[in-house]
Order: sequence, then C-alpha cells, then structure tokens
Amino acid sequence: MDFFSILNSHLPFAAQLSVVAILGLILGSFASLVSHRLVTKESIIFARSKCINCNFQLKFRNLVPLFSWIIQRSKCTSCNKNISARYPLIELGFAVSFLIIFLGCGSQFSAQVLLFFLITTTLFVISIIDLEHYFIPDFAQYFLAILVIILKISEDGVFGATNNIKAALLYAGFGLLMLWFFYITTKTQAIGIDDIKFFFIAGLLLGINHFLLFMIISGILGTVFGAIWQRIKNDKTFPFAPPICAALLICMLFGDKINPIDLFGTMIF
Repeated sequence: MDFFSILNSHLPFAAQLSVVAILGLILGSFASLVSHRLVTKESIIFARSKCINCNFQLKFRNLVPLFSWIIQRSKCTSCNKNISARYPLIELGFAVSFLIIFLGCGSQFSAQVLLFFLITTTLFVISIIDLEHYFIPDFAQYFLAILVIILKISEDGVFGATNNIKAALLYAGFGLLMLWFFYITTKTQAIGIDDIKFFFIAGLLLGINHFLLFMIISGILGTVFGAIWQRIKNDKTFPFAPPICAALLICMLFGDKINPIDLFGTMIF
C-alpha cells in the first residue's frame, strides 16, 4: 500500500480536507515569498524572511500562514507598520483553490493531485508577479514546463509530452493572433513574448482537444479582466497572465466536462 492509499483509507474525510487546506495555506505563504524574491533576485531558499519596512528578521510565530497576520492584527511586531492584506488573501486563495482541486479530483490523494497542486502554485506565482510587475519570470515558466512534462509522462508514458508539440505550436500561434486582436481593438499590446511562451506550455499540457475551449475561455476572461483593469487603473496595458492562467487551470481540471460548442453557443444566444 503506497503513501496516497494510506491517506485515502485511514484519514476521515474532514481530516483530508484539513490537510488539503493547511497545505494550501503553506504553499500560499511560500508563493508570496517566491513572487517577491523572483523580482528582487534574493535567494528563495537561503535568505531569512524579514519585514519589508524595517528588515526585522521574522520568527516562526510571525510566519504561520494566515493566523500570524490575524493575531498580529495585520501589523509588524517590530515596527508596528501595517502588513499588506496581500499575504492572507493569497493564502486563502490557495486554500480554497486546493480544496476545489481535491474535490474535483474525486476527493482522493494521488500523484496527479499533487502535481495539480504544484502547477496551480506556479500559476499563482506567475499571476501575482504579472499583476504587480507586468512580466512573467523565465524561471517560473521553465518550472511550469517541467511540471507539465512530468504530469504528461505520468499520464501517457515517456512520449506523453512530445505528443503535444504540434498542439503547443498551435497555442503559441493563437497567442500571436490574440496579440494582433487586442492591438487592433484596443490599440494596446495586451500580450507580450512572455505570454506567447505561456501559450506554448499550455498546449503541451492541454493538447489539441482542449484548444477551442482554452481559446474561448482565455478570450472571455482576457476581455473582461482587461476592461476592468483599464477602467480601475486607467492604464493602456494590463497583465494578461491572470486570465490565461485561470483559463489553463479551468481546462486542466474541468476541460473534459465542458463542451466548448455549448459554451460558445451560450455566449451568442
């Protein structure tokens, strides 16, 4: 009996949900750190966590996901400056997302579910950095590609990822088409080279069968998000990673349950 079978057979359902939620909070806290340090070029592993206002080195009691922020009343214990709500919101977002993934995968622990968690974590990091700094780090893209390849090999064997090379090229071509579409309709460069790389990786993961669904969802989310962002920020450009990351996540988890033709018909009629 493997580790996942032990978890599935010996842990009550409520305990399983608790494990998933705690894992989400922990990885959410880690994603906050990674999204910050990929921009500042600090070491992700070896540098100590510190207050961004006074450089106070945080202790364990300051680093408990969500609860430290609540107990400290959103203030640094050293300088008493406010700690951004960004951190607990990201951690809560992770906990909720992980629970949705776990329930959507039949409420069973497995290697596939673990890979889904890691892919979701990477998508969150990409989205956070693009939201805050308008770019996607190559490191995050490479790590996402590695996770996708591992997932495809676990599902379809050694040639699982190479079977989707044509699909990856198709998705990248779709990204170029969207770049042209947004430039013509909004006179803005909503998509950059980082987004085109992301589309290639999305094709490796999703394959030809989910191309239409990914195209529709990306277009809908991108248009809505872009309009809201430009209205709120009064900015001619907007970060496109959040909507395409959301589209990838939806297709990865629920693509087999959504008919793209029905979805397109619902949009029209």
